Amino acid sequence: MKNFYLAKGNLTHSRFVPKRTFFQNKQQMLLLNIKTLTESHSLPWPLSYNTRGLLSISDQTFLDSSNENLHKKVRSIFNAATSEGVEHRIFLLTMPAILGYTFNPASFFFKLDKDDQITAAIVEVHNTFNESHIYKLDFNHENQPVRHVKEFHVSPFIDRTGEYEFSWLETTVIVDNAKSQSWDLVELDLNLPNGWECQKTETFLHASDKTEIAVKIKPALETKTGEYKIAINLTDRNGFDAGQGDITVNVPQYYGVRIYAEQSDGEVSIGITNTGNGNDYFKLTKELDEGLTLYLTETYFELEAFETKVVKGAGIETSMQTQKAKFKVQSTGNENITAEVLLDVTSPQVQNGESNWIMSVFLALSAMVAMTYFIYQRRIQ
Repeated sequence: MKNFYLAKGNLTHSRFVPKRTFFQNKQQMLLLNIKTLTESHSLPWPLSYNTRGLLSISDQTFLDSSNENLHKKVRSIFNAATSEGVEHRIFLLTMPAILGYTFNPASFFFKLDKDDQITAAIVEVHNTFNESHIYKLDFNHENQPVRHVKEFHVSPFIDRTGEYEFSWLETTVIVDNAKSQSWDLVELDLNLPNGWECQKTETFLHASDKTEIAVKIKPALETKTGEYKIAINLTDRNGFDAGQGDITVNVPQYYGVRIYAEQSDGEVSIGITNTGNGNDYFKLTKELDEGLTLYLTETYFELEAFETKVVKGAGIETSMQTQKAKFKVQSTGNENITAEVLLDVTSPQVQNGESNWIMSVFLALSAMVAMTYFIYQRRIQ
């Protein structure tokens, strides 16, 4: 496999409400060997690396805003060192910056083994609200979620609601005779929790002392991690009860976090939501423009599955009317689970002045209306 490709494909978009729409565009993206890129610092013209140019790739564009070597940043997430002294190769699929301007809704990092098979992937998503989120997908575990859908606001035309998609959790049901009996056609009936789905053979032939049947179960979106015991009833071909049993389904934990920040009446609020299905501990940090002072009322906390916490920013002081503050939340147990948001912080005095100005205008208009009404009444008299 080479170290540089121009990947060509089709970008498809479908929408089903309020009316069905569909479009498809041809798309071209760069596919780069990260190690070769960061070591050689060379790309074919008109591409450039870590320098301004017509088309450019920069370390600080990906994963965080630091200038740390991109290969090191990606390896720290992938833990790319492998057994037998073989190092996985990592490829980046992305769009370059054009004249220094970057519009890159999603970038993809692929970890390849010695047979050029993808073993894991990282998807870094950006939105129009200066937020970003990293999704790590492991292709080695069949029972892990196959994809994560929208853990934070992506489109300005769609609200923040989203969903996760579980993979089917496969298990084997063993039907064992309690006593000797002849063959029979048997049907499985699983007592699933609300919202769960099941793929199974409707009716199977039980012609021996023991029969094994594969069953696939998909838990509901809001299912928390843990063990769930599912009752099973067996029915023979005549509709009579043929036995009972149960299976245990282990719902794996998935992780995610979402963050937003807003300022109202001079007060800054940062909302953090645990979008994973299990408890997790988080750390909240801030990066402030020079001259901006702001204290977080809480920086370490535990959130239950799907729980939201609002942290206040206190003691706001600014050296300018508006300054920027970046807030980042990170799972303390998994540093790859992060989200960040950028907020324009306005001086409380400016906000109060704006409020006073609005109130003054309102009072002046009210006085004018009252005076006009008074003069009108006098003229009638």
